[in-house]
Amino acid sequence: MPGQAVALRGQVSEGVAIFLGAGLALGLVLLLGVLLARERAARRAADAALAASRNETTERAARLDLLDRRRAAIAPIEALWLAWASGRIPDEAQLADAVRALAEARLLFADHLQAELDEAMLLIVEHVRGMDWQRAALDAGRHGERADLIDEEIARERRLKPRIEALRIRLGDAARMS
Repeated sequence: MPGQAVALRGQVSEGVAIFLGAGLALGLVLLLGVLLARERAARRAADAALAASRNETTERAARLDLLDRRRAAIAPIEALWLAWASGRIPDEAQLADAVRALAEARLLFADHLQAELDEAMLLIVEHVRGMDWQRAALDAGRHGERADLIDEEIARERRLKPRIEALRIRLGDAARMS
């Protein structure tokens, strides 16, 4: 019996060693699984943060592009206002640039500015048309008609200048708010 006890102890300690080894291996596998799950979660979080950063960068680039386009649209309107503010008479090319800029501004700015933009465009077109009529009257030697047309031009400028001044300020404010 003592020999059986030693053999039994050997089998028990061998069984315990196998059991402990299997438990240790299982524990390591579980630990490895937990670490792998954490790594995957961290990678998903990093990928999500990268995607959010890319989206934010794309949105910022779009906002900056819109701001650049708005500033480009405002520039001819500013140039027209500056010509009048400095006492110069804008030429037809400058007026045409302002009309194109106002048309572009209709696409770039909010709806509440549309009526003002349309009104300013129509006033400038009317102003250019009046300048053409003056030139035709001068070429035809109709000086009395030209004098009447000059009076009309002065009246149009008096209506147009404050509108352009107010509109350039509102467009500038709207461009900065975006």
